Amino acid sequence: MSPPLLDARRLERRFQRRRRGRREGPIIAVAGVDLRIEQGSSLAIVGESGAGKSTLLRILLGLEPCDEGTVYFDGQQISNQSDRSIRRLRKRFQPVFQDHGDSLNPLLRVATIISEPLRAHAIGDRPWQEKRVRELLAMVGLSGDAAAQKPGSFSAGQRQRIAIARALATEPELLVLDEPVSSLDPPVRSAIVSLLREIHMDLGVALLLVSHDLETARQLCKETAVMFAGRIVEHGATEIVLSRPVHPYTQDLLKAEPQWEGGVPQVASRREDSGDPPARTACSYFHRCSKSIGKCEAIPTLEPGEDGHRVACWVNQGMMNAE
Repeated sequence: MSPPLLDARRLERRFQRRRRGRREGPIIAVAGVDLRIEQGSSLAIVGESGAGKSTLLRILLGLEPCDEGTVYFDGQQISNQSDRSIRRLRKRFQPVFQDHGDSLNPLLRVATIISEPLRAHAIGDRPWQEKRVRELLAMVGLSGDAAAQKPGSFSAGQRQRIAIARALATEPELLVLDEPVSSLDPPVRSAIVSLLREIHMDLGVALLLVSHDLETARQLCKETAVMFAGRIVEHGATEIVLSRPVHPYTQDLLKAEPQWEGGVPQVASRREDSGDPPARTACSYFHRCSKSIGKCEAIPTLEPGEDGHRVACWVNQGMMNAE
């Protein structure tokens, strides 16, 4: 059998904490994360700000080292490797970032921006690259005239289309989407999600979405992993995880999901933290969970239930297996 397209095993990332100039215990941003993405599949990693999603994404892209664990792309290790050693692999996985304003150089023409990956990987000659740019602009719903303009001439949604076109230039097998629609208005957001869904279906490109937006996860990804305090606490088919959540954190996350009324998000109130964070040996949600029991003072493992649905919760694992 061929290896998974992306395979992350027991990833951990720690940062040293300082207070008033003194070193304290480390902050664990990513703790024991396992993830697998197969060819042509789609996975969303969701959670609130500070859950560790951005750190995990940078490790998966090979942009930041991990303290423990390993990341493989198509069977080849990309974690803790030099950029030079994984350069040839990079054209096979490409990112689309949230802030298109920072990721698109305002001084360059769109044609130069989109063809940058082609030049970096020495793909095709200049006439071929120019033709490829026109194809990519059409693919993302922009006219060929856009090639001669600069990013400032376009709306936020159009700039995100340009960023997507650049990511597709090398015909990657995996798109890594970092909050790709969070800064867009609802109608534009819907259009970009539809575009990404079409790309996923038509080109067979695998998607890894990192987001706090559960609705985008619903629309784009077949599987969802819920992250809290550096750990994956629930993982399974998106339809099941986001309609019949088992972990108390996932349940609270859904209660706090914005409800759109008249184009304006109405955010449900979320219960505030109570007390100090739990010890590192306890469940990461112990200090906020209304269902906690004595056993929660030990870290639960991510246990499988029916249909591959997994949850890390002492209280609800038995309930899930009984379904």
